[in-house]
Amino acid sequence: MMSSQSNISIESGLRPTLARISREALRANLKFLQSLTLGEEFFCPMIKAEAYGHGDLEVAKILTAEGVQNFGVALIEEGLRLRKSGVKESIFVYAAFSDADSAQAILRACLTPVVSDWEQLEVLNTHATAPISIHLEFDTGMNRLGFSVSESEKLKTWFADHPKLVCRGLMTHMHSCEDMANSGNLQLLEFSKTRAFFSEPSLKIHTLNCGGLLRRVQNPSTSPSEVNSGVRPGLCLYGLAPFSDASELTNQLRPVMRLESKIVQLKKVPIGGSVSYGATWKAKRDSTIGVIPVGYGDGYPRHLSNRGQVQCRGHLIPIVGIVCMDYLMVDLTDLKKEFVSDALLGEKVILFGDQVRAEQLAENAQTIPYEIVTRISGRVPRLYE
Repeated sequence: MMSSQSNISIESGLRPTLARISREALRANLKFLQSLTLGEEFFCPMIKAEAYGHGDLEVAKILTAEGVQNFGVALIEEGLRLRKSGVKESIFVYAAFSDADSAQAILRACLTPVVSDWEQLEVLNTHATAPISIHLEFDTGMNRLGFSVSESEKLKTWFADHPKLVCRGLMTHMHSCEDMANSGNLQLLEFSKTRAFFSEPSLKIHTLNCGGLLRRVQNPSTSPSEVNSGVRPGLCLYGLAPFSDASELTNQLRPVMRLESKIVQLKKVPIGGSVSYGATWKAKRDSTIGVIPVGYGDGYPRHLSNRGQVQCRGHLIPIVGIVCMDYLMVDLTDLKKEFVSDALLGEKVILFGDQVRAEQLAENAQTIPYEIVTRISGRVPRLYE
């Protein structure tokens, strides 16, 4: 099934709500992350889930122009979309599959499957008509996808007997990138055992997400020297920090997406008057309320009802009342007093991407920044600039 965001537009619609995507910020983040890698390490930006909500086709175009040769997706359908749109670079599919249709789709589109179980090996071997390259995923503690490291010898023997499938790479998935010194180090040590059986120097090795990359730079001694830790950067590529502790490294990341809208109506609410469903917010003074046409139908978290903030004229303005499917309301009373002679109707507001960061929204909404950007729905136009 295709992603619900597969029709992301690059043009602004009739609504004042849109997500501005900065090409310059994306390029800057790419170059920053590349500068942290070592030598010829495998480097595969993740553009799954519509490039974390930023638009996979446009992001792939921008990164390809910067020399990126590998892309990672989670779904076969995502890889097919990229191929049909003209992406010729290597596309790695980190999908669980075992059926013939999936295998044939991968083969026809020349996608590179990241294989995580025996059924995938068998179905690919059955339908391959010529040698194909694959990567193997090993489970070192995530307990999600992947072969056991103890199966390495059996796998090596299997490949010797099935020459149509050629192992070109090995990978694992870190479950706690913020703790590379402990659990991460143990995972890398476990993964290093595969090299006793897959020792070809040309093999591509990839173990780190961008959080693991940052931790390695901060604490280089935490990565075993015998492990070449290639990188699959995701969140940091889009300018968001993967952990809460700010550092010199995370401060260099530039947010790529800015979600903005405009005030479309003003309401005068007297003392005691309520706002939105359930009357959860009541005015303690005569108040000016602004209505903004964005809501949880656009992916803005309902959890930010009565607790989130938006930016308007350089000020942080509180959200009041329940966030609706299509609208949210903000208290403009103090801003109205400061700009007493100016009309605020039609004024631009920034939901996140400037003073209000997606990381802050995630913390207030009791979630993670990954969810903030990936949930911005396809009905919000993306404007690339």
